[in-house]
Amino acid sequence: MAQDRLRNDRFLCTVSVDGVGAGPLPGPFDRFAGGDTNASETKYSPGGMGAEVSLGGSTSVANITVGRNFVLGRDDSLMAGLRSACGRRQATVTLQPLDLDKNPFGTAEVFTGILQRVQGPQHDSTNQDAAMMELEINPGSLVASA
Repeated sequence: MAQDRLRNDRFLCTVSVDGVGAGPLPGPFDRFAGGDTNASETKYSPGGMGAEVSLGGSTSVANITVGRNFVLGRDDSLMAGLRSACGRRQATVTLQPLDLDKNPFGTAEVFTGILQRVQGPQHDSTNQDAAMMELEINPGSLVASA
């Protein structure tokens, strides 16, 4: 069944930043990268030449980068608040799978952490690519489900 397989374009990524607007920032984000969960490795070698034992370790979540096309009238009014919140305010990123009809499906992942980086569009008079904005979030080690 096609519903069982998911493409990268079938997600809704929303972001909210404490103190910037009321609730999620307007509009979805087009790109989501990072958020990988990784654990440190601790091994123990028991006496008597016993087999090495894995004890696991603490976990960490890699920084998340979200991005989207910069839209005048939406994003230009957010930039001052986002830059002011950088390094100080909590950000929440929600990644919700969508079904074939663009409806929320399954369980969303919710990442929370400190807004680490704000990047507005990069100017280049010789380039006609889409102007992008990016936010980088330094998440805590726990990822919640919504």
